[in-house]
Amino acid sequence: MSLEEIVRCAEPAHAVPPAGDGSRELLDEITARPRPAARPRRDRWRLTVPLTVALAAAAVLAGWLLPLGPALGPRPAAALDIRREGGFYIVTVKDAFAAPERYAAQLRARGLDIGLSVQPVSPSMEGMIFTPYDPRLNGVPDQERSRRPDAIVPIARPGACATADRCVIGVRIPVDYRAYKGPEYQGPAMISLGRRARPGERHRGFARLSTPGEPLACRAFIGRTVDQVTAMLRKRGVTVGVFAVPEKGSRPSVPGTWRVHDGWLTEPGKALLVADPAPPPRVPPLVGCP
Repeated sequence: MSLEEIVRCAEPAHAVPPAGDGSRELLDEITARPRPAARPRRDRWRLTVPLTVALAAAAVLAGWLLPLGPALGPRPAAALDIRREGGFYIVTVKDAFAAPERYAAQLRARGLDIGLSVQPVSPSMEGMIFTPYDPRLNGVPDQERSRRPDAIVPIARPGACATADRCVIGVRIPVDYRAYKGPEYQGPAMISLGRRARPGERHRGFARLSTPGEPLACRAFIGRTVDQVTAMLRKRGVTVGVFAVPEKGSRPSVPGTWRVHDGWLTEPGKALLVADPAPPPRVPPLVGCP
């Protein structure tokens, strides 16, 4: 893939990319050896594919024990807080590390045929929630969507952070919600949540290193030398686990004079940098920064 393709595919993330067709695949594609030119390039982001459906394909936690009977011990605390307000359920996540089965069981108990998946993501995406795929809501402004009685909408904390994606703490679900079914999609309704990654756990979604909340928040790093950027990361407790060289695969190291074209946190404390001897064709502006 070309440098322009890398830059275009790696715009700052404001949503958890689909597992297998987004950030995870982007990482694999960048670090892979180039394919024959005759083979067509896949559209990695596939914006028409629901984010939540792709995320649901990966199991993220295991080992949760079934609730014990009263005589054998206490039941585990609820993973979700679900309360009814008029014609809606207000659902907030109490345990972001719970097994998906616990979420599903609580939702089913309220008559909601909806799944909820959690995925480890980079810091700026923690707490972000993505509602089920529903093309009926395409193009509907957020304010109008929040007033619709048939839509699942995020619930944000009040105050100054109400417009910030990472402040989302739950969802509002219509009591009589019916998932969208159409010729292009017959799958289940899924809500997806980005959670903090455990040490050594690979991120399934990640944002550019300069995104607010990431290690180099609001600091320009694209176009700088590898030595400069690795020093910036080192001061923040982050090492570079791998370098991606466009069209040449991955390398454990590159010359310090090479220029950085992009970078992401692939797991807690480890980053991937895209580097090349030539400077990047353009330096994208910082997003979400004062």
